[in-house]
Amino acid sequence: MEGSQKPTLVTGIVILAVVIAAVVGYFVWKNFSKTAEEKAAEALQQAAQTGTLPTINPLGNPAKSIPNVNPIDKANPFGNTYQNPFK
Repeated sequence: MEGSQKPTLVTGIVILAVVIAAVVGYFVWKNFSKTAEEKAAEALQQAAQTGTLPTINPLGNPAKSIPNVNPIDKANPFGNTYQNPFK
């Protein structure tokens, strides 16, 4: 009886592996068959639904909010001590 169970068990495992490989292969093929435009459109739609798109203000100047951290302005601690007598 043990000799007849082994082939059916092996056959069942092989069939199960083939079915799992077919399902995984289908999803991989489905994902890679999309063109770059389709993937970009899907990403844009998903971003629009979740609200992760940045807001763009075409009238504003983005450089106004940059702090002035010039190290040369802070390099000379004696910059304001000298007075020119001939001025």
